[in-house]
Order: sequence, then structure tokens, then C-alpha cells
Amino acid sequence: MRRIFISLFLWACSALPGNAATVSGSVSTGWAGRHVFRGEQRGGAILTPSLNLTSADFYAGVWMALPLADGENRENEADFFAGTSRRIGGVATLDAGFTRYAYGDFAGDFLSRDDALEAYAGMTADILPFAPGLYLYRDFDRNGFTAELTAGRTYELTRNLSLALRAKAGRTDADAAPARTYGEFGTVLRIDCPGGFPLEISLTGTVSDRDSLWNAAERPGKRGALWLGVSTSLSF
Repeated sequence: MRRIFISLFLWACSALPGNAATVSGSVSTGWAGRHVFRGEQRGGAILTPSLNLTSADFYAGVWMALPLADGENRENEADFFAGTSRRIGGVATLDAGFTRYAYGDFAGDFLSRDDALEAYAGMTADILPFAPGLYLYRDFDRNGFTAELTAGRTYELTRNLSLALRAKAGRTDADAAPARTYGEFGTVLRIDCPGGFPLEISLTGTVSDRDSLWNAAERPGKRGALWLGVSTSLSF
């Protein structure tokens, strides 16, 4: 099944016009007070460097989580992704691609142990308020499936100041863990600083119907969490 998905994606890429397109992108770095993924806490404070590349309707990049707190018990993570996104009739956006989740020591078993390949596809209704969207994810290695609803909106407060609101809710199920329903909400304050370096300050909260969010003592039993984050980026 995984080979079928990859073959279909590569065929779709080759079927598009072959005109050379300009490649643009951005690099960013940030800090987050918690490492939380789909309602499950994976670690404490992390650094989050990333690279994003875009050419026409295609994009690719990598997002990383490098542990700061509890670093001796947490693994490095790198999510390599590639996909295509296309506007349909000016009212919706279709998005599909793959993510390779890699874990471990960069000098040792990185890219070789407990890794996973996931395919995703989604649609966002751009014409509606808060741009509601639906995404489906299929994890081939963990035999997992996730369905997620998303929404978000950005308000321009001043010329150099904006506020983004975002929310998501989903259900995830895989062989390695019990099924889990989760929700996440957040705000991002963006300040466009002189020199083209934006500063983003975020406040994110999440809830889960499982005891998947540990507290400061790293004991289970916590189903809600709230944390701060800060990041900056450079476009090219």
C-alpha cells in the first residue's frame, strides 16, 4: 500500500507542466515550552529549527525538535515532508503529500530506528470564515489513522503587527497506543521587525481524553496543557 501511494504521488508530480519555476523558501528557529503532538506530550522545552522550500505548487522541507529539558531521556526528531498544494476555483485549497518522521541520535541510529512514513491529504475552504479544513493521515509503519479538523484566521492590527487565531480537533488511532481524541487552540502575535526579521510569540493550549500530557514531575494523569513559544524566520 505504501508503494502505491508513493507511485501515485510521483506520477502526479511528473504529470504537471515541466516549466522551470523559481524556488523560494525560508529558514526559521524557535523555542517551545513543550513538545506536544496530536494531544500527546513527547517532551519538555525544545528548539524548533526548520527549512521550507517552495516551487510553483510544490513544497518540501524539514522541521526539527531538539530537546532542551530532560534531554537525556528525549530523542531528537526530524520531520521531512514534501507535497503539493493547489487552489481550486479560488474557493478551496487541496493539499497532499508525505512526511517521514525520524528519531534518534544524529551520529548513530538517526533515520534507521522507530521511524515512520505518513501520507496526508486535506482540503481547506478558503472562502468561508476561519477557513475550515479537513485532513486525513495514514501512518504506514505504525498502522495508524488520524482525522483532523482545522480552522484559523489572521487579523492585521497595524502595519507591522498581526494576530493569528488557530484551532484543531482530531482523532488518532494506531497499533502502538490506544485511540485518542484531542483538541488544540493557539494565538500567534507576529511583529515585523526592521530588517525583515519577524518575531512570533505564541500561546498554545491542548486537551486530550487520555492521560497523555505529563506534568512537571513527568507523572501521567494530566489531560490539559498550556505553553509559550517564540520564533523568528528569514525568507529568501
